[in-house]
Amino acid sequence: MLRNSHQPRVFVEEGGALRIHVLIGVAAFLQYVVTLLALRVLRVTRKEPAWLLITAVALLMAVRRTIVLIHVLWPSTSYQPDVAAEYVGLAISVLMLIGMARIRPFFIEIQTSREALRRRTHELAERVKELNLFFEMSRLTERPEASLETVARGLVELCARAWQYPEIACARATLRGEVFTTANFQETDWRQTADILVRGQPIGQIEIGYLEPRPNGDEGPFLKEERRLLNTMAERLGTLVEHDETRKRLQHHQVELARVSRISTMGGMASGLAHELNQPLCAISSWLRGCMDMVRSGSASPDELLRALEVAAEQTQRAADIIEHLRALMGKGDVKRESDDANDIIRRAFDMASPEAKQEGVCLQLDLNDRPRPVMVNSIQIEQVVLNLVRNGLDAIQECPTAKPAVTIRTSDTPAGELEVAVHNSGQAVAPAIQAHVFEPFFTTKPEGMGLGLSICQSIIESHGGRLWVTTNGEPGTTFRFTLPRSEERSPDAC
Repeated sequence: MLRNSHQPRVFVEEGGALRIHVLIGVAAFLQYVVTLLALRVLRVTRKEPAWLLITAVALLMAVRRTIVLIHVLWPSTSYQPDVAAEYVGLAISVLMLIGMARIRPFFIEIQTSREALRRRTHELAERVKELNLFFEMSRLTERPEASLETVARGLVELCARAWQYPEIACARATLRGEVFTTANFQETDWRQTADILVRGQPIGQIEIGYLEPRPNGDEGPFLKEERRLLNTMAERLGTLVEHDETRKRLQHHQVELARVSRISTMGGMASGLAHELNQPLCAISSWLRGCMDMVRSGSASPDELLRALEVAAEQTQRAADIIEHLRALMGKGDVKRESDDANDIIRRAFDMASPEAKQEGVCLQLDLNDRPRPVMVNSIQIEQVVLNLVRNGLDAIQECPTAKPAVTIRTSDTPAGELEVAVHNSGQAVAPAIQAHVFEPFFTTKPEGMGLGLSICQSIIESHGGRLWVTTNGEPGTTFRFTLPRSEERSPDAC
């Protein structure tokens, strides 16, 4: 055994060289494993100072082991391994390895938890986007003035923002041949589609696409949650289309029912209208016969004949106006709304109801506000409401005659700025128990009544954004009142 001249060291004989080489190799391998584990844990701990120091120590020991291993593999006469130091180093490496092995599951759990938290955070952000989408969808679809086209265009813009990569997302919806797209829409290979169904039949399609490739998810670059969201949007659009079709059918039925009601009303007023038409016709006949007599006698002057013909023409126009108004009331027409003066509408209804009121000996009165009252309405429908309420008043007076039978139509402004029309009759007051049912379909107190007039009136007024109700207020008779929103147009004398 040899000794160094500077300090005592234990060297191995040549027979023990293999054993010490194996010892050094095992110690180096263990130290490398310890270093790799330390680096992995350092990555998990996000370079915390304490673990950064432990990793630095492990790296330095690995460097030392590498130097020793190099000397062993390429022997040098100037270096002889110290067996005791190698055993101590091996023990340290084993202890560090055991320690790493014991704490590694803990750090793996930390890493797993962090990955799970990252995924959950991402999923939560996606769910928040979905909730925002559903909220905006609800706001969009619940707007009463929004058309189906407006809703479809809005949903296309909304859904593109709810996908995982909104910056490159585009969308397109097709409804019965009509196409709605985002401004950046392009045909792309990365897309999701869903059919829009109405009563099981496809009527269109909604499509989401990415303009650039993205990593694969559950369905190409898309998530399974996005597939559910797209199917939900397609289902919602199908429901909206179905509701829109149902609304249009109901609106058509309501228009037809109102027309039938108008025809029924005109039938009830036939006697009075015949009398009203008889007056201008009789006048025309009289003036024309006078002209004929003057011509036969040879005493007619051109001025007299011209005057007689002018009067006959005026009466002819009066009869034509009555017939034209009857045709408008009973015709199908359309439901177009235009700005009109409420006072003019009421006067036209007043003129139509006056002959029947005169026949029955009832005083029909107008008490209108002097200023014009512009309203955005379908004039024929509002005339129908006024006529129905007047005729109800005439019927009530016939059931309970009074000393001064009268029906009065008044207009006024509500505190909310709406127009209020009141039709008051001096007949029998509606009993409180009946007031709650008078607007129900098929409810009637008349033996020959259908019970549809007031129900139709209420539907017409509510479709115009107003309200119809009945009051007694302790005064004789009954008052039916309805409101109409004022048109945005200002009256000429408004300040």
